[in-house]
Amino acid sequence: MARFPTLFSPFRLGGIEVSNRIVFTAHHTHLSGDVPNDDLVAYYESRAAGGAGLIVVEVAGVHSSARFSSDFIQADSDECIPGYRRIAQACHHHGCPVLGQLYHPGRETRGKVDGVTPVAWAPSALPGERHHVMPRAMSGRLIKEVVEGYGTAAARVTVAGLDGV
Repeated sequence: MARFPTLFSPFRLGGIEVSNRIVFTAHHTHLSGDVPNDDLVAYYESRAAGGAGLIVVEVAGVHSSARFSSDFIQADSDECIPGYRRIAQACHHHGCPVLGQLYHPGRETRGKVDGVTPVAWAPSALPGERHHVMPRAMSGRLIKEVVEGYGTAAARVTVAGLDGV
């Protein structure tokens, strides 16, 4: 521990007290559907029980156009709140705060295993360099909806008991 003398010391992140500097970062688990389910709750709870000081939950779509796979949380309706609440309660039980991560893939959409590609929506019709998908250009109205979706999704995860976004 001489190389990492503060690893197990607490710190404050804004208004959040974090017990140590072990941060479990967000990544796509492929465990959930549109809403956080039992498998996802158990996954995050096991990380909290194992000593993570802070958990960042995988991305959640902020709008119905925010789709890049079928096993991806959507925070664009109140249906996500109970699952997020269960994640927060399970992690808080172990003294671990939880942050949400919000997302819209834009042009960075990829095909599904069955060969079907969801419609990609982006501010302009220019293909992405990573997946080479040609998106449809978003209207001004749709861009506004997506921007507002970030706010309403943040409110939902906050209502559910997550400690921040």
